[in-house]
Amino acid sequence: ARSFNLLADSVVQPAAHVHTLSSLLLNIFADFLTPTSFPISLPATLPPSPPPPTSVISTLAPMLTTTPIIPLLTAHPRVLSAYLISKGFLVRPISYPTVPKEEARVRVCLHAGNTEEEVRRLAEVVREWIGIERREGRGGEGKVVN
Repeated sequence: ARSFNLLADSVVQPAAHVHTLSSLLLNIFADFLTPTSFPISLPATLPPSPPPPTSVISTLAPMLTTTPIIPLLTAHPRVLSAYLISKGFLVRPISYPTVPKEEARVRVCLHAGNTEEEVRRLAEVVREWIGIERREGRGGEGKVVN
């Protein structure tokens, strides 16, 4: 129903909404994830995210530099994926042999039905998992520790 309501809304277009959410998530992640952070990192090739738009006209700007698919690189994609799923997020681990072992990841796919609140909660849960992994000393094989 949320996706249908979004389509019916003449002010916000679904593609712009998704890219605005992507921009928001990448900006939140930028506070605690880098290409070398432990035990999760962002790919160095991920485009930098513009600040979230402040007007309807500027909602098209994020579409030029964002993607609704955000990979979270980790040595333990299944563990991170299971944790996120247990918190209500549908994400997928991508691991060897689909990708080389050092490029294992959890794939986050945003869609038009997502809300800003869900995106903020996802970032919060990722931060929680990082804290758990650091306290328990797991993860990070092949990763640079900040």
